[in-house]
Amino acid sequence: MSSRRPVSCLFALGLLATAMLVVGCEAKRPLGKVAGRVTFRGKPLNQGTVIFSNEPEGVGFQTPIQADGTYLGEVKDGYGLPPGSYKVAIRPPQPRPSMDVMAPPVSANAEQADIPAQYRDWETSGFTANVVVGENPPFDFDMK
Repeated sequence: MSSRRPVSCLFALGLLATAMLVVGCEAKRPLGKVAGRVTFRGKPLNQGTVIFSNEPEGVGFQTPIQADGTYLGEVKDGYGLPPGSYKVAIRPPQPRPSMDVMAPPVSANAEQADIPAQYRDWETSGFTANVVVGENPPFDFDMK
């Protein structure tokens, strides 16, 4: 009877270790919801990109601005970003070249192309976001 007990204990320990390994592999990083509104001279920006940068952690993220000026950050693990302090930049939409070789050159929306250069760089925009796990207040960015 004593010879079965060590085998049973070893089997149980092996099963427990396997279960822990499987659970550990499936664990997702905790995220904080990242959403808000971007305005330019008091009006919703109807296109462009919000860029979040946390250089010390090596995390960067960009999300499109919707027609009503809102944005919502989504990553492969769900909505949000890993917790941390982020510097933020707002950039106008990038022109998309036409497949038609006879089409005139594409340029960004003239009104939005006037977004001051300071907002296009997270080092000079003055915008920051301190993301915590779970719900966060909206991260609204108002460009003057």
